[in-house]
Amino acid sequence: MSLLFSEYREFYGIKDCQSELKELIKERLINNDSIIFLVYDNKTAYGFIQFYFSYSFLAISPTIILNDLYIIKSHRRCGVATH
Repeated sequence: MSLLFSEYREFYGIKDCQSELKELIKERLINNDSIIFLVYDNKTAYGFIQFYFSYSFLAISPTIILNDLYIIKSHRRCGVATH
């Protein structure tokens, strides 16, 4: 999973730091700060979407923010993000 996050950051011109990414992902999951869904093709992850929890005082309710979405180049334009 950290490889996908690393590729996602590189896509936006941010240098690789996989060791830090592994720890950050682990912390988010342990602390229930976010939900990460992975997309697979033949047991190989080729994309992810990450949601963060927040609260809206206007709606007076919890809310979920879609913050990160990434699909590797070979699987783009196949409708994955739509699903």
